[in-house]
Amino acid sequence: MNNKIKSILAVALFATYPTLSKFVLERNSPAVVSFLTEILTGALLLFSFGFLPEIKKFLHLRERKALWILISMGLLAGTIGPVAMQMGFAHSSVLNGVLLISLQSPFVIILSHFFLKEKIRTNHIVGIVAIMIGLIAYNTNLFSVTPHFSVYDGYFLLAAVAYSVANIIYKKKISHVPHELALLVRNLFGGLIIFGAITLFSVESSVRVSFDAQSLIAIGLIVLIPILAAQSLWYSALEKIKSTEAAFFDALYPMFAVSIAFFARGESMTSEQIVGGAIMMFGILFSQIHWHGHPTAWHEIRLQHFKQH
Repeated sequence: MNNKIKSILAVALFATYPTLSKFVLERNSPAVVSFLTEILTGALLLFSFGFLPEIKKFLHLRERKALWILISMGLLAGTIGPVAMQMGFAHSSVLNGVLLISLQSPFVIILSHFFLKEKIRTNHIVGIVAIMIGLIAYNTNLFSVTPHFSVYDGYFLLAAVAYSVANIIYKKKISHVPHELALLVRNLFGGLIIFGAITLFSVESSVRVSFDAQSLIAIGLIVLIPILAAQSLWYSALEKIKSTEAAFFDALYPMFAVSIAFFARGESMTSEQIVGGAIMMFGILFSQIHWHGHPTAWHEIRLQHFKQH
């Protein structure tokens, strides 16, 4: 399969996550959904890569502190990020979630400047400004009404921050660790932490669990499509395509997610909101392209095989 087609297909598969989450959240609590998807993903990764080989990799880490760094990443990207996203999708729309989670791009650029000493280029500044203008325009119908963010939209911002910080930690501290080991530890540790939070600390006031056909199918699809299948396609294509191409394909994520939500759940936007979303997409794309062909910090992180969707 052509690597460009693989990239586009991977982004499209990632974009099914919000809509699938909305289906399963109709009968299950956000923390429960996060636990099941994380632990099942970890189990499947362990089965795919082999239990003993991964244990050997884990035991032969060059630095003992890498273990604690992996655990901190599990807390951020395997616990806080997924639970925050599911909490947001349980109470807010897919459209709001997709746009707010897209703030990962400017967050990573800013954090890379301070912690990785990466330069903030002109296209970064223009892109970040466009993203913020588009987000405000989307939520104000082109500045004609007051913003209509809800308190639950804050969960999406928390998820974006958690994933962004996890990316920076990986890039700065443990980029030498095999990506499959990082993903495995992140998912397994995240799932176990979520389970402990549910059982020991009653992280949710009312835990709802349903093993009806719709819930089981939706959970299985989340694990297989936006996590395992999408990651496999994305990683196999990243080594063969240019960083600017990867940035362009990844910027298509909001468009795919919004389209899937429209057809699968009937969520719609006004023409003014469409314009605001388009401005955001332009900002995301523009901030990730370096016109001289050199990868930005975000591209470098992507090419280190640590995709967070």
